[in-house]
Amino acid sequence: MVFGSDGNSYTFAQWQALGFDTHSIVLTEEQYLNLFNDVDNADFSLATGSEAIGSGIDLGADYDDGLDASTDWGIDTEVPIVVTKQQGASWDCGAYIS
Repeated sequence: MVFGSDGNSYTFAQWQALGFDTHSIVLTEEQYLNLFNDVDNADFSLATGSEAIGSGIDLGADYDDGLDASTDWGIDTEVPIVVTKQQGASWDCGAYIS
């Protein structure tokens, strides 16, 4: 895995040393597959016992407004109508599941 910026290439460790993605990790294929129920069939819901469950951090009130699913992004020549909503006490960050 190589990261690039301004024509320079960096390893992941070098990239993190520059201050980017400092809280990120690189998963092995086995770790990745164990997070979700059925990757091969596009079921990315978290598997029972997944290490991702409960691994987030409380961001407090600084980030308690989030994008609402009703946001209309329109087409590229229009200004989007962005709708936000209070996320409540136990909101999640990630893919929207309907």
